Parts: sequence; structure tokens; C-alpha cells
Amino acid sequence: MTPKSKLRTYKWICYCAFMLLCVVIQTTILSGIDVMFCSPNLIPFIVAVISLRDGVEDGMIAGIAGGLLCDGLYSGYEAFYTITLVVLAFGICLLNTIMYWKNYGMSLLNWVVIVIPMQFLHYCIYMLLQGEGTISSLLYIIPGEILATLPFTPILYFIIIRIGKRFEPETAEE
Repeated sequence: MTPKSKLRTYKWICYCAFMLLCVVIQTTILSGIDVMFCSPNLIPFIVAVISLRDGVEDGMIAGIAGGLLCDGLYSGYEAFYTITLVVLAFGICLLNTIMYWKNYGMSLLNWVVIVIPMQFLHYCIYMLLQGEGTISSLLYIIPGEILATLPFTPILYFIIIRIGKRFEPETAEE
């Protein structure tokens, strides 16, 4: 195993452990927060930051890891988050080939780009087809999730950036 692949493996162990910790905190402590009938959803922001920072391959891996955690722990739908997070992470990586800024502001923009289509698909597939929701419920869910999650994004961004920088090959050789 080369030193570069070893660092990448360690980075992904840390990313996955951080995602698992975020999901546990989200389902236990943060589930009590209620903003417009929504609680914080941290995984889409983590996937957006990793996709922005590390590129297509790592973005897709982040989408798979985050989607499996979301589906396994609190979704109840068959692979909804796994499929949508992978597709949307790929879309973010394509979007970022023309946008060169890799900062907190772009992370927020990418996260909103993930949340809106993901919630719209969720609404269309699971609420509209089953006759359980109206369009007004969609207008509550998207801003509610964004407002509930927004206060936690600076902390998440800082931790993800620190993990990524810690395991960069250039940093390790110095």
C-alpha cells in the first residue's frame, strides 16, 4: 500500500466515523429541534462539502456513505437517500468544474442545491403519489430543513476541512 493510498484510507475512516457521529447526534439530540416542522439534516451538507473539496470520486463515495447511513438509521424508504445523494453529489462535482471557489459560501450553495431537489423528489415520490401531502407542505419542508441545519454548518465545515487537510499527501510529507 502506497503512502498516498494509506492516507486516503485514513481520511475515509475519519470521514465515515464523523458521518456516523453526526447521524447519531442528529437522531438523538437534534431531533428535538423543530423549525417549521423540520429538524436538522446534517448529512447532505457533509456530502456537499466533501464533493466540493475532494472531487468526483470522493464526492460519490461520500454520497454512498451518507446515503447508506441515512437510509439505514432513519429513512424507512428503500435506498432513497443513497441514490439521491450519489446523483446530487455527482451533479455538484460537475457544477464545480466551472466554479472554482472552494470556500464556505460555495459549500452552502452546494448544500442548497442538494436539499431542494432531494426534498422535491421525496415529495413527488412519497407524498404526491400516495396523496399524503399538498404543495404547501413542500414549501414548509425545504425552508424548514435549511433553517434548522444552517446554524450547524460552520462547525461541520471546519471539521471536514480539518480532516481533509490532515490527510493530504503534501501536508503529510512536510
